[in-house]
Amino acid sequence: MPKFEEMTSNELQQYLLGKCQAKPGIPVAHKGPRIAIKSIDTSYLPLQTAMLVNSIDRSAVFPVDLRTTEERESKRLGISTCGAMRSWHNNDFEWLPHVTVVVPALSGKPHSYYQHVSKYCGTPNNQKLKVGETSAAGYVEYTAGGWREGHSLGRVVYDYVNNRMFFTALHYQKERVGEDNPFFLVIGPHHIGSASTL
Repeated sequence: MPKFEEMTSNELQQYLLGKCQAKPGIPVAHKGPRIAIKSIDTSYLPLQTAMLVNSIDRSAVFPVDLRTTEERESKRLGISTCGAMRSWHNNDFEWLPHVTVVVPALSGKPHSYYQHVSKYCGTPNNQKLKVGETSAAGYVEYTAGGWREGHSLGRVVYDYVNNRMFFTALHYQKERVGEDNPFFLVIGPHHIGSASTL
């Protein structure tokens, strides 16, 4: 097992590229992703991030959000705690597949996540500067963790409409990703611990 806590985000991204599935998890499509997304098994992720993925996967009625009550109510976005919801993800660079949110059609877990994200999250800071406030877009970002730069560059992005999870160690580091999509589709058994122990 690699010593994740000593890895930089670049080193973790390269390690994962070496471990991902040969067949793309999600091929290129008209509305995104513009670069194929490779699949990575949960077992290759740093433990804290794998536990977060497990907790999101197993959540039913109550969305996972490890921010404090005060942080949630003030819509604080830049929390460095692994498992903290940050903001909705607008997918401006089309790294991920296009998601259409049809609010009346949402029920169960997708509806719970949409309600929570709409109430306690906000427009990503970079998006706010460009166009002002937007609405929840089907994706929510979480702070990842478990390696040296995890809390600043790592993200788990949850597609609550289609119940899919994506991971990147190089969030918004376009110049560092090379020709590969910086996101991985997280696959495999999600049974490693839970968010309460992050």
